[in-house]
Amino acid sequence: MNIFILIFIFGIKKMIGYIKFQNKCTQNVKKAKAVLAKRNSQKHDFIETEAWETVKQASSISALREAIFTQKVTIYDVVSYYCHKAYTTGRELNLTADEAFTEALEEAKEKDLALKKCLQQGKNPQAELGSLFGIPFSVKDQIYVKGMISSMGVPSRADKVVDEDAISIKLLKDQGAIVFVKGNIAEACLTIHTENRIWGEAKNPRDQNRTTGGSSGGDAALVSCGASPFAICTDFGGSIRIPALFNGMYGFLPTPERHSVDGISCYTKYDSVHTKLFRPCIGPIAKSPEDILELMKILDSSKARAYDKLVPEVPFDQELYDYTLKKKLRIGVIKNIDDIITLEKDSLNAYEDSKEAFIKGGHEIVEFEFTELFQFVINCLDILNNEGLPLVFDEMFEKGDALNANIQTILFMYNKMPKFLKSILGFIAGLFLPRTVSAMFKILHPSNTSQLAKMTKYRYNKIQEIADKFVELKLDVLLTPGYQTPAFEIVEKANHDLPPFNFMLFNMLHLPTCAVPVPSQNENAMPVGVQISALQWRDEKALAAVKLLSDLLS
Repeated sequence: MNIFILIFIFGIKKMIGYIKFQNKCTQNVKKAKAVLAKRNSQKHDFIETEAWETVKQASSISALREAIFTQKVTIYDVVSYYCHKAYTTGRELNLTADEAFTEALEEAKEKDLALKKCLQQGKNPQAELGSLFGIPFSVKDQIYVKGMISSMGVPSRADKVVDEDAISIKLLKDQGAIVFVKGNIAEACLTIHTENRIWGEAKNPRDQNRTTGGSSGGDAALVSCGASPFAICTDFGGSIRIPALFNGMYGFLPTPERHSVDGISCYTKYDSVHTKLFRPCIGPIAKSPEDILELMKILDSSKARAYDKLVPEVPFDQELYDYTLKKKLRIGVIKNIDDIITLEKDSLNAYEDSKEAFIKGGHEIVEFEFTELFQFVINCLDILNNEGLPLVFDEMFEKGDALNANIQTILFMYNKMPKFLKSILGFIAGLFLPRTVSAMFKILHPSNTSQLAKMTKYRYNKIQEIADKFVELKLDVLLTPGYQTPAFEIVEKANHDLPPFNFMLFNMLHLPTCAVPVPSQNENAMPVGVQISALQWRDEKALAAVKLLSDLLS
């Protein structure tokens, strides 16, 4: 009888906990709706001028800078044009999160006065005021911008206004750039489709039935549709590179250790980067390799160390970049990349076209095998699960955020489902589903200290193995495929919730990697592309190879 009483009490306790959770969820969703309603109630009347056409034609950072410094346009013209695009197209396609249009326009007026004074004194405006002076840009919702909401796309944080800029934002503002909008993101940055219960479901500007990608989907689409010159985002498993490719843009994941993580929000109670072996990294999304290069020179500035003493003093190496541009490259290609990705026709064509372009340019393709590639990725995911999933699970229930159904299932399986039951489900899945699904079942459980130490040692050995391959084969960079398909249709989003292994691979290896769009022979086709990676700390080599490939493809 006592056992039945205990079971009854346990059941009542769980039921009360569930009711409390659902009540929190309801209240949070109400809050999220109120935040969106408040934003949308702010009406703006941007007055079009003749200068807007000049702004529209200035499709690069350097072109905008030239137009501003030669006074072909005012900074107010530039900012009002992009605010208008974000306000109209951005809102219509659910690409924007928090907006700072009024504040950006006021700042533009002040900067116009400063520029006028600088020119009257005969000074060089770029040297005096900064290389991005007066140029607006969008910022991923996850990144701190003083006075703006950083919601992580979850209702419990819908009204969370931060009081300090992330270090990356400080560096760009130091060069005179103006934040005017936040980009919409995937819920808690956990999927590759941008959708949440605050800012809505983002739609691809090229085809509104398709995804923008994620988690930085709002920003990538804003840049793609001409509603922002560039964007600053984060990448933890493809979050910059996937949406960049889905929108035909360039997106760069730098060597993570080169940049501060200060001011990057995470969906845990600590609201900061907590993982030791993997961490999100700041990087840009832009229309050209030249823009990516310019932004990375600013983000790699030695001034970053003034804001964060933990940032290593590794300024951009212009000599290495220039040297790489001039030499004939040896480009590594992983023979067994199909162990972790199956490419559909358009993506495969982009991969093969890139190889052919390099060969025609006089560069050498070197094939090699990444031994135990699939096992390496699964091993790293197992470590990541142990570092992150318990904290995400705790935050979800503590704050009352009913996340994406697939994510909730994964969190429940990891934290609550008995290991033997997961093993049975994994075995059954292995009989009927791809081995990626079966493998995910097997790693959705906490590991003990000894197991974690063993997995960490294995990861380190494989990273060293890749570094040795670079040396042994005298490789300059790696060329790997982009996503397995172009931007998928939104109705298929549930079929794309598994981690994108060939993107996460480079976060796991800590290799700087850039997404490169590859032109298609079919003008109506959705964008596709490839990735170029270099050894850790050799970001300049990757960026030079991106420039070479871009020129060869064009």
